[in-house]
Amino acid sequence: MPSTYVYSSVYGNGKQTVGTTRQTLLGTADRSSREVWITADDANTGKLYLGDNSVTSTGGGNVFTKLQAGQIAVMQLSSTSLLNVVGTAASQTYYVGILE
Repeated sequence: MPSTYVYSSVYGNGKQTVGTTRQTLLGTADRSSREVWITADDANTGKLYLGDNSVTSTGGGNVFTKLQAGQIAVMQLSSTSLLNVVGTAASQTYYVGILE
C-alpha cells in the first residue's frame, strides 16, 4: 500500500538546460527533497539520461531512466544532488518541481 506524505514545501525550479556534459539535477542549486518531478521540454531534439555520477550522453554508465521530449519522471529522492542528468544534444531543456 502506498505511503501518504504530507509535504511541508513545494518548489518550482523553473527551466534548466543541459548539454552533453553531465550535471546534477539543479547544478549548484541542489537541495533536499522527498519527491522530484522532471519534465523534458516539448521542443527538445535529443534525449535526457538520468542516472548516477557515471551516466553519459550516449546512455552509458548507470542510467536510471531516459526522457524524450514531453516525457515526465517522478522520483522519491532525499536530495536532488543524488541524480545526474545529461543530454544527447546541446541545450536540452527540462523543468524540475520539488516536494519537501
